[in-house]
Amino acid sequence: MIGSPIIPDAIFEQARSNKARVFSAHAGDGSSGAERKKGDILATLQHTPKFKLDATAPFFAIGSCFARNIELSLAQQGLHCVTSQCVFPDDYYELRGFGARNGALNAYTPGSIMDLIRFAKRSEAETVALQDVGDGQWADMLMSGLRLLNDDEAASARKQLLQTYRNLPDARTVIITLGYTESWREKATGMFINRPPAGNMRLNRRAGHYEFLNMSAEQILGAVHTSVQEIYQQTEGRAKLILTVSPVPLASTFTGQDVITANDFSKGVLLAAAREVSSAYDFVDYFPSYQYVIHSHPEAAWDNDGVHVKYSLVNRIMQRFCEMYFD
Repeated sequence: MIGSPIIPDAIFEQARSNKARVFSAHAGDGSSGAERKKGDILATLQHTPKFKLDATAPFFAIGSCFARNIELSLAQQGLHCVTSQCVFPDDYYELRGFGARNGALNAYTPGSIMDLIRFAKRSEAETVALQDVGDGQWADMLMSGLRLLNDDEAASARKQLLQTYRNLPDARTVIITLGYTESWREKATGMFINRPPAGNMRLNRRAGHYEFLNMSAEQILGAVHTSVQEIYQQTEGRAKLILTVSPVPLASTFTGQDVITANDFSKGVLLAAAREVSSAYDFVDYFPSYQYVIHSHPEAAWDNDGVHVKYSLVNRIMQRFCEMYFD
């Protein structure tokens, strides 16, 4: 466990048996970190799973847009993903022409992930963070990428979201993908949301109902621990958890910093939290999807926008995942 002391004999033995221990390329045998980063299109990483997963049991994917990529890749390999079943009509989205899809499920921050996991327990689950913008239209602040919805559409979309999280206890594997630290929450309820109060004039006028929070390392760690413990309780200890960090950078930052340094803070804190939390539970493992992307060949990894990961690389990463975690 990270943060716990280890006696010298044990740590020396662990170091001796680690074939991926050295970064410097001076050995020249291909085993160094420097050589493995330069070798294949996909970085070669040593990763030993803590446990095996049941490929026949339901999966549940929570997190940023990279979580949707993971989910799609697993579904194409024949796995049953609960969250794949929750699709919203193309017409509900601000960006249309991509067909019915579940991108509205994207949850980008540890706070919003935590609150969605606990969402179905709330007495006001059907209305919390559902912003009335007037003229019979609503902004569902818990969902990403949706346009303003009328009364019936808003009720239907919220019902679908709620039912999806009510199905979480059925999952036997839950994959959580942490996106970034820059967060928004509703002042009245403290509920973390999944869209900023911006991009629409009527929503902008109600920005005072919300507050921005760039979550600290301590806050992130607490939120991830809470998420893990909540899933354990809801699934009665039957689910295994995989923690990952999305390699997709911030599209832009609210902090006033250079977006590059702001993104480095986000990813650094999330990576530290994911590793520390996964080391604290025997039913939680960390999978290095972030490192697979970041240390792979850039032309093979990134779309032209420099933000989104090429789906061909995601597929290769998830093939590695399946080889490691499934018998």
